[in-house]
Amino acid sequence: DAQFSFGKLGKFIAEFARSRNDSTEMGMVEGDAVRAEAETEFIKGLRTRAYYRFADTGFSNNATISFVPGQTRYGVQANGRVTKSTNLRFQYDHENNFGVAPQPLDTFEELFSPRTTATPGNPVDNSLTTISAGLVQKIGKANLSVDWIKRERDDRLSPQTFNTDSSQLRSRLNVPLAKKLSFVAQNETTLSEDTD
Repeated sequence: DAQFSFGKLGKFIAEFARSRNDSTEMGMVEGDAVRAEAETEFIKGLRTRAYYRFADTGFSNNATISFVPGQTRYGVQANGRVTKSTNLRFQYDHENNFGVAPQPLDTFEELFSPRTTATPGNPVDNSLTTISAGLVQKIGKANLSVDWIKRERDDRLSPQTFNTDSSQLRSRLNVPLAKKLSFVAQNETTLSEDTD
């Protein structure tokens, strides 16, 4: 692991991990994982963050010794202050999933039987791209946000069934009522023919 700080300009984080796991289901399984993340504020009032994460199909760690598919994720976020009470935000995320997913557990016996690793299920080969842009307005102590969200799902194993291209308009109001109590109202309206 490494972290480099550049004072008020931001920071950079990098991590690398390798695992070997003698699985009762799959035998010897090993894999690598990588994470890189950068945060910066080159322009005052404009915070940006970029990240990249990768995990092999066989990667596992002490917290989750289970059989999971591999994944690559990357994206960028920007949050800019227009006025003291108004912020604009933008986010782009992309993920690729590959390998074999765990078998779903849907019976009482499967859910509560003792096991140390998940049972391998079906192969996966899909991707998801999410783009969002929005506005956050502070009104007194309350926050009102409106976001446009576009999602593109691409399933290379079942394209006729699971490929979608959808867009939504999401509005959210958060009003603090007490120190540890808030009122939240949220609405999501689908704008496209495809639902998500």
